[in-house]
Amino acid sequence: MRVDYFSFSYFLMLIVAFLFALLNYFILKNRSPKFQKYYIFFLLLSAFSLHFLKQLFEPYRSNLPAGFRHSTFENICAVSVLIFPWIFISKSKRWKDYMYYIGILSGVGAMLIPTEALGKELLSFDILRFYYVHIVIFTAPMLMVKFGFHKLDYRRVFQLPLSFIIILVVILVNEVILIAAGFVQTDMATFLNQTERNSSFIFGPTKYFDNFIGLVMVFVPSLFKKPLIGATDQVLYWPIVWMVIPCYIYLPLCGLLLSLPYEGERIKTDLSNFYTKTKQKIMKKRG
Repeated sequence: MRVDYFSFSYFLMLIVAFLFALLNYFILKNRSPKFQKYYIFFLLLSAFSLHFLKQLFEPYRSNLPAGFRHSTFENICAVSVLIFPWIFISKSKRWKDYMYYIGILSGVGAMLIPTEALGKELLSFDILRFYYVHIVIFTAPMLMVKFGFHKLDYRRVFQLPLSFIIILVVILVNEVILIAAGFVQTDMATFLNQTERNSSFIFGPTKYFDNFIGLVMVFVPSLFKKPLIGATDQVLYWPIVWMVIPCYIYLPLCGLLLSLPYEGERIKTDLSNFYTKTKQKIMKKRG
């Protein structure tokens, strides 16, 4: 069964993801908080472990030691796999916000646009690992909030873009280290090319998002992109900088939407209070 857009395998894994999340919810629903906390932690730890254990299987085993790069902070979801267990047991509200919002956005996004799995056989270790890890990435944060291990505050969504940018910087530094250590062979033009090793959009948008790129590029100043020397048909995006403005526009909006199930009533109350106070001020000035 090959994974292609809208194939049987594609929809099968979406159903499996939904059932996995639902099953874990019912497993934890009537359990003690202690059991719930350990369960979610070990769920995250299973994905963390697979990030390294995959080196024992193909196609990574045949590509050692260069294949070790795939167990580093290579992309957004790789970073999530590596840091989510420790964020979960931390006391950081800001990073638990990041875990919830980015975990859902990136995990669900990977299920809808499974770039690493497209054109490959579903029933292989690496593709099944890919799906399992991304299902955990969005399931565990939802369980964390649902069972009260983190309380959302919609007013903190405006911190989300900075947290996301920090993660992008980590990925960029990781890439530089991989090149310096010889795990990735590249030159400057290839390093900055948006079609090469650019799963986290650090060097510009990728072809997989051509249908949505207009919504992003409208907020990217021309200053943050320019033609490559001697290549008029290519564009060099300023790494990370090019997406700062879109991040500050779209991530808070996504955060607000994802916080509605828990913060909807408070948002409604705050908006009502804001409207009432504004109306009173206007009436007072007129009076």
